[in-house]
Amino acid sequence: QAVNPNGIGTKAAGHYPLVIEGGASAVIRLRLATAAPVDDKVGSDFNAVFEARIREADEFYATVTPRHLSSDGRLVMRQALAGMLWSKQFYNYDVSRWLKGDPGQPEPPPEPEPQSS
Repeated sequence: QAVNPNGIGTKAAGHYPLVIEGGASAVIRLRLATAAPVDDKVGSDFNAVFEARIREADEFYATVTPRHLSSDGRLVMRQALAGMLWSKQFYNYDVSRWLKGDPGQPEPPPEPEPQSS
């Protein structure tokens, strides 16, 4: 009620105060839904659903990441793509404008003549 009197929208903020000892860890599981099951607030299939989403992501990134990259290179590319997908960024690459160069800057060098064989 304090955030949205209409009870609709896409913004939320969870607050989970925890005291975690040094060397220990804690896991918070949550699922966004209109209603939670009474017996299990995140659903008894939480782990299976989470693992399925990880497999789906792995399968997707395997189709768009060049195989010749090192494991570190694949990880960097995955993180970059994930960032663009998560934030829905769009990069407009206008080739004809790029070939003309930036206004106020020196003109790009001419294209080399194709070599005949």
